[in-house]
Amino acid sequence: MSRKERTKKQFKELIKQILSTLALFLVIRWFLFEPFVIPSGSMYPGLWVHDFIYVSKWDTGIKWPVANKWWPIVPKPQAGSVWVFWHKDKSIYMIKRVIGEPGDEISLYGNHVVAINGEPVVAQRDFSQAESDHLRGKQQDSLAWAEVLPNAKATYSVWTDSGDEFPKNTNEQSKVRTRLEAGEVLIWNELSSPQRYSPWLYKDKIIKVVVPEKSYFLMGDHRHKSLDSRFWGFVHIDEMKGPARRIWLSCDELIGKTLCDFRTLRPSRLMKGI
Repeated sequence: MSRKERTKKQFKELIKQILSTLALFLVIRWFLFEPFVIPSGSMYPGLWVHDFIYVSKWDTGIKWPVANKWWPIVPKPQAGSVWVFWHKDKSIYMIKRVIGEPGDEISLYGNHVVAINGEPVVAQRDFSQAESDHLRGKQQDSLAWAEVLPNAKATYSVWTDSGDEFPKNTNEQSKVRTRLEAGEVLIWNELSSPQRYSPWLYKDKIIKVVVPEKSYFLMGDHRHKSLDSRFWGFVHIDEMKGPARRIWLSCDELIGKTLCDFRTLRPSRLMKGI
């Protein structure tokens, strides 16, 4: 075999290896896992700015990238779970917690979810010490709560503003629910505000939201610093990307927009479940 033929053969082998690697990468990214970086503080205290997470796809169904449709199985995001989705108006990916599923009737009071389908949401002040200096610094203007949705299995933490007037105990919270049962509510689509629903504009009102079919109502855990379904509406199932499963990397600083500066690595965040 001549030198020219050997070079040609080696070049073909190289092309095959490159294409195989690319195909494997696309299969993993489209059908198994996809990485994202948390860009903002809207999901504190659970997710920090510059947490690197991965979204699971294999256990929720296959979303074909070109058609942007789920097939053959359409997933059913569960209330309380954290999902990445595509915001079509802003043309960016976002991450929030699922609060309401299709057909759910959600009652909101300020930055709090009061009830789902008439069943009370449990919200208790969390006075435990923040786990790190980072969180203590971020929490200076916030109150911590432990929240449990009636349609979810797990307890999760949320932050609201320090001037939050929501009742701190169960007995006082029941008075808010009494107003709900008495019909002292505003229906979301009857509001005339250009912001649609605003926790500040309607902070003393109970707002009722009904989630349409094939859509979801999502909120950030950092309630007073999150733009979410309260402001821009529902998220259609075809815009949902997948559930966030785990933090695989975390850094205080980035190099550019996507690369971790390992000099600022946060080891305690590595492989932390979401």
